[in-house]
Amino acid sequence: MRCITLFTLVVALGCGIGCSNNSPSDVDAGDAGGNDSGSPMVDANVDAYRAPIYVPHDAGYGDAGAASAFTGASETWQAVTVDDARCGNGSPMVIAVNITTASPDVVIYFQGGGACWDAATCFTLGTATHIADTLTPTVVVQEAMGGTSFLFERNAQNPYQHASYVYIPYCTGDAHAGNNVASFDVGGTPRQVHFEGAHNTELILEHARATWPSTTHVTLIGASGGAYGVIANWWRAQQLFAGARVDALSDSGLPLDVPDARWRVMLNAWGLDLPPDCATCDSLGDAMPYYATTMPLPHRFGLMAYLHDTVIPTFYGLGSVSTGLMALQPQLNATTNQRYFYVNDMGHVVLGDPTQTAGTSGVTARQWVTQFATDDPAWASVGP
Repeated sequence: MRCITLFTLVVALGCGIGCSNNSPSDVDAGDAGGNDSGSPMVDANVDAYRAPIYVPHDAGYGDAGAASAFTGASETWQAVTVDDARCGNGSPMVIAVNITTASPDVVIYFQGGGACWDAATCFTLGTATHIADTLTPTVVVQEAMGGTSFLFERNAQNPYQHASYVYIPYCTGDAHAGNNVASFDVGGTPRQVHFEGAHNTELILEHARATWPSTTHVTLIGASGGAYGVIANWWRAQQLFAGARVDALSDSGLPLDVPDARWRVMLNAWGLDLPPDCATCDSLGDAMPYYATTMPLPHRFGLMAYLHDTVIPTFYGLGSVSTGLMALQPQLNATTNQRYFYVNDMGHVVLGDPTQTAGTSGVTARQWVTQFATDDPAWASVGP
């Protein structure tokens, strides 16, 4: 069994920061893979590897040429339609940006909200947010303004108060990591899903680079499904912002084992993009050791998690995730720049309550993120 990170995004159906446990993630999707109609694999309930039916590819849209810079009023949320970026239903991708001249720093936030990989999960259970929606500027700006806890507030409580912000909504069901267009049979009607999260992210990052060509510090942040977008695109952001420091903060993206058969279904449906220079990467879990060597200090990686996550066990039929999370401690502490914040409690998305503490340290989630963001030497792994 391999250590997989992206798969858990499916488990981490939970929304963005501030989501409740009454999200689509509470649906019992334990049978959502397997032999359901529309699954990309003939039989997913096998341990043997089967070659992908959907070959990973550039999803078919010609890139729009040289990326243009974002423009607009200072420190004001505004919607931007990204040329050649598509949501799950093929409609244009709309993001939100909030630009400031207070500093050259940039925060890029990936919205969470589940995942889907076949007809059942995408259209019957509906386990991926916005998968069939056409995003509007109003909706995206409202989400950016209202769903990201303290991280986008311009006050002293936010260590990123002087940064510019890019908000990437989640509408592709693939943890912002796919590069494929799949077709599923839904009640006898073929329906396409544009699993183009990686393609979209690359285009958005190119616009961000055109906007902030001299930035020296970029931070990727995501919660739940968006946390896997952070892990999936960390290497991509570093390539596009060559010479800049790129940090990654993953809230409730848990690199734990799941049955290989389920992973293969996701992999085949999404056409997952993994780091091209990682010869051993078969999953995003495999990418974590890769990042340990390719993203050393000053780059930083932070993992936030509930030891008794209420979403992952439901979605995968696991009894508990605490043993797996505890087993990750030595791996994260073995590096000079990767640390964890473990809350020994039930819940999902730690930053939904930034006042909570981990272990006996007394350090709150807000304080830990502030230490992470400001290079405080006190930043350390906390929790049981």
